[in-house]
Parts: sequence; structure tokens; C-alpha cells
Amino acid sequence: MQRLKLLKITNVILFAVALTQAATGLFLFFVDQGSGVELIGEAHKFSGLLLVLLIASHISLNWTVIKSHYFTKPVKPA
Repeated sequence: MQRLKLLKITNVILFAVALTQAATGLFLFFVDQGSGVELIGEAHKFSGLLLVLLIASHISLNWTVIKSHYFTKPVKPA
């Protein structure tokens, strides 16, 4: 699969997982303990792990851009 196509897919999934992480975190913060909280807690843990893996994948797929912007010496004007 081409790198750009893989990056586009990764970005969409990364966005969805970030929203899931935020939603489950807010739910756990504002809702009292009761039925379903354990399931939401497990979903929050799983989406957190998935979020870390997707962020690592996103950085890996963008590494050439990151390297060119932040790790090259600036060109001196003539």
C-alpha cells in the first residue's frame, strides 16, 4: 500500500479513536459509578492503547516531513 494512502487511513482512524478516548473519559468523569461503567472503563483503556499505537504510526509515516522541517540545518543567505 502506498505511504500516502496508508497515512490517510491512519489519520481517519486516529481521529475516531481520539474522539472515543475523549468521550469515554468525559463519561467516566461525570457519571456516577453504576452499571456499564466497567465496560466504558475497559473501552477507555483499549482506545488509549490504540491511540498510542496510532500516534506512533502517524509519526512514522510522517517522519520524512518531520526530519526535513526540524532536523536540517538552515541555509545561509548568499
